Amino acid sequence: MSATAATRYGPGSTGNAPRAEWEQLGLDDEATLQPAPHEIKPPARSPRNTLACLGFRPCRNGTLVGFAIIKFNELCLEVRDVAIHRKGNARWAQLPAKAQLDEDGQTIRLDGKVQYVNIFSFDAPVVREAFSAAAVAAVIRKYPRAFDLAEEVGP
Repeated sequence: MSATAATRYGPGSTGNAPRAEWEQLGLDDEATLQPAPHEIKPPARSPRNTLACLGFRPCRNGTLVGFAIIKFNELCLEVRDVAIHRKGNARWAQLPAKAQLDEDGQTIRLDGKVQYVNIFSFDAPVVREAFSAAAVAAVIRKYPRAFDLAEEVGP
């Protein structure tokens, strides 16, 4: 595998680890960054919803209803600050995003609105929409009055 095909690590690389440390680990000049084998196997795939809502914090602003902590059960991954929205009868969830900053560290605004950039994204719109529907359903299951609440609930 060429250096352009994978990031090279090991005694002959430009990595930060000293040669002796790489030799102690049994790595040579051809060592490449590879995923480590996992000893813990994920749970068997379930036909049921694999998302759970662990908490919800109301925050009313425009279409924003609040922020949820959503757990991807099979991945053992908690995502905090999932934005939950409502406009009319439509309800949706968005993965966390961060405000865009200019070179001076100032928040970028367009027409007075803060501009955001995605931290995570899904490969396809159908996956994003499935996540959104499942996240909203998880919030409603855990906090049936989430779209009506004005006070904080959950952790």
